[in-house]
Amino acid sequence: MHVNFNTSKTLRWETDARCCHINWVILDSDWEAEFCRVAETHTRVRAYVKNHNFGLEVPYRYGSEMRKYLPDFIVRVDDGHGDDDLLNLIVEIKGYRREDAKEKKSTMDTYWVPSVNHLGTAGRWAFAEFTEIYQIESDFAAKVASAFNEMLESVSRVRPHWLEASLNRSKAYIYRHFGDDPALVRLNQAIWSSIGSNRDRAFRLSDLDTAEADSNDTEQTLAILALLSNPSARLLKIQLRSDKGTELDTLEFTRKLTDWWRKKQITNEDWQRWATNIVVSWIAVESEERDR
Repeated sequence: MHVNFNTSKTLRWETDARCCHINWVILDSDWEAEFCRVAETHTRVRAYVKNHNFGLEVPYRYGSEMRKYLPDFIVRVDDGHGDDDLLNLIVEIKGYRREDAKEKKSTMDTYWVPSVNHLGTAGRWAFAEFTEIYQIESDFAAKVASAFNEMLESVSRVRPHWLEASLNRSKAYIYRHFGDDPALVRLNQAIWSSIGSNRDRAFRLSDLDTAEADSNDTEQTLAILALLSNPSARLLKIQLRSDKGTELDTLEFTRKLTDWWRKKQITNEDWQRWATNIVVSWIAVESEERDR
């Protein structure tokens, strides 16, 4: 009864009352209807709604200007905690991304979601982006369903208790060494989000969103990784593997690097040929391991 508005839009989806308490979803594109269909039939989704005249607004800063961000959907998901403790998943549909998209995501990941979860009176919340599928193909529904499953899996894995603790310790460590830089806060959050999503609890530079990341992001990310990999931090440890999966000793890597960079005993071509076959990962040091 609290959501009542007029619209001239004719593109809409009539919802299943068992899944949505609002009778219509006003669609911004044809394929959003398929998103609604998948949400209504997914076994882990208990309810969903489109945030259209719904009232959920998130303030964020774009340069010196204060703006309001209106997320697209809210999906209530059983992520393993049962129906009495559902995850409230805010879903942003990624179509054409304007310049402020990065600030919106950073605000949700760094400020809004952690703050609401810390408050503890509004349940558990998470944020995910759903990538638009641009071409209507014969297996369009299957593609949407597959992408939907990927999105849920990325946010609904139960986080180990040490992951939140490591994120908080890394924030404090970065602040102590680099100060309160919002860009570093955002990149640090992205690193630990990737670690939490990857089964091997590892971060690789390829985990950066290459569509958004620029050279400055990469340099700052490497600075964070170097800091957190310092033995005194005991938050990350570097792992080197060949493209065949064989683990490489860091001393051997350092020796090769020294021979190329400082001693000039290896040519640029030989170094590049050797280094491009090395996969570099940063593995999270779990609290149990830190305590030993």
